Amino acid sequence: RVIMASEAGVLPVPEERIVKKWRLQPGRMLLIDLEKGRIVSDEEIKSEIATRHPYKSWLANTQLILEDLKPVEPRALRRDVSLLDRQQAFGYTQEDTKLLMSPMATTGQEAVGSMGTDTPISAMSDRSKLLYTYFK
Repeated sequence: RVIMASEAGVLPVPEERIVKKWRLQPGRMLLIDLEKGRIVSDEEIKSEIATRHPYKSWLANTQLILEDLKPVEPRALRRDVSLLDRQQAFGYTQEDTKLLMSPMATTGQEAVGSMGTDTPISAMSDRSKLLYTYFK
């Protein structure tokens, strides 16, 4: 039996029946192996996944080093593209402009938008996202 709750003591369970009691921390994983009847540690999960494929050699064979790239000539600024089209091309919304960028431009201070988000991560989103959001 696995019991997970927002705090300890939510359900009455005798201490002798508790195998492990701890707080699941941000960035940590929990895996219960039902076939073997054991709790797999965060370190074991990540180690197994990290050693499953030759990621280091894949990276070495595909990584581009920016300093090794040839410089390119700057292009002339296109004047036939509206500001709105540019903002949309980079994934900015009217909400970003109104609630975040305008206050920063007028006051010089970082705007305080939503304190949380209920949107899916960029890779799972149906909407266009700014490139940097894929690396958060």
